[in-house]
Amino acid sequence: MHLDFVTLMVGARMASFFKLLTLSLLTAVSCFTFTPNAYSLDIHELFETRCGNCHQHSGELALKKLVIENGVLRGENSGNVIDIFLPMHFGHPNPEETTALYDLFLWQVRAAGCLKAVAPFVMLGPGN
Repeated sequence: MHLDFVTLMVGARMASFFKLLTLSLLTAVSCFTFTPNAYSLDIHELFETRCGNCHQHSGELALKKLVIENGVLRGENSGNVIDIFLPMHFGHPNPEETTALYDLFLWQVRAAGCLKAVAPFVMLGPGN
């Protein structure tokens, strides 16, 4: 009798774990269905050469300083709309560079948001 109860409890916990795992995977897949557009320039190289002296890494900049409000990427503290702000910022990217950098930052902020949303479910497992 005791063995049957233990088997039942372990089975229930494993079923719960697999439900959470499935939910996490579905969320992750839906989060990463968006990707930055293809550009004729290397966005990372552009960032490193034109922005890297002041901003260490594009991902770090995006995660620490940018937010999405009503679908628009803005500076978290300044409130500046990034695709309007970039051409006026030091380095003065042209329209294609501005669009490419905006898309890169937007993708990085969205991807980080998705990972934060999924992380609690991924961390759960048998025994948690």
